Amino acid sequence: MVVGAVLLLMTGQASDLSEGRKHISEAVASRRALSKFQAMMEAQGVAAETARALCSPDTDYYSILHKSAHQTELQTPEDGVVLDVDGLVLAGVLQKLGAGRSKVGEAVNHSVGAEMLVSLGQRVRKGEMMMMMMMMMIAGVPWLRLHYEDPAPTLDQINQLQKALVLGTNESTETQQKHTLIISTLLLLKIKVLNLVEELQLRGNCVSKASGARSEKSKTDEMILEHSITYNYCM
Repeated sequence: MVVGAVLLLMTGQASDLSEGRKHISEAVASRRALSKFQAMMEAQGVAAETARALCSPDTDYYSILHKSAHQTELQTPEDGVVLDVDGLVLAGVLQKLGAGRSKVGEAVNHSVGAEMLVSLGQRVRKGEMMMMMMMMMIAGVPWLRLHYEDPAPTLDQINQLQKALVLGTNESTETQQKHTLIISTLLLLKIKVLNLVEELQLRGNCVSKASGARSEKSKTDEMILEHSITYNYCM
């Protein structure tokens, strides 16, 4: 939602981040975002009836999508507040379990995947094995549900997934969220500046007459100043 709010702010569709978040929330709550996702699926070749069913809350999704043979929930390794989850680590493990391919022609198992069971800022406690009513039970909060086929994930892969979860204290939550916002803003700023440079190069203005070059440099400076103001505001 933060990145969406930043995009709306940078494109002039929101006056500030608060308004940007509000627009994103309204799009989700009104199902406009879901309707757009349905249209995207159809544009990529999914049958209209299938796309419509997948976007309906009353659909048994597993009647359309293949369900994995096995599911395992990972427990939080320690007490703390959820600050981040390393998506690259998750993707790497899932790819090795069959959710992706490393070369052209390899099959992709679409039933392999992971469900996030916690959200950023949520307080969790360490999962522990304990005896209760003569049965072995697990106390704590499951943070990830892993869907997989045979073979099962290795101990090393499970350890990699556990390390992908970043936990901290309440005091570090605000700092982490601010850091994430700054990184997102800088990334978007870099992309927009690079696009501007490419556009200027295509127009040939980068090698035009001195007066023209000064004019384009002025426009570039104004653009950078504009986004610097946006960046400082977001901080």
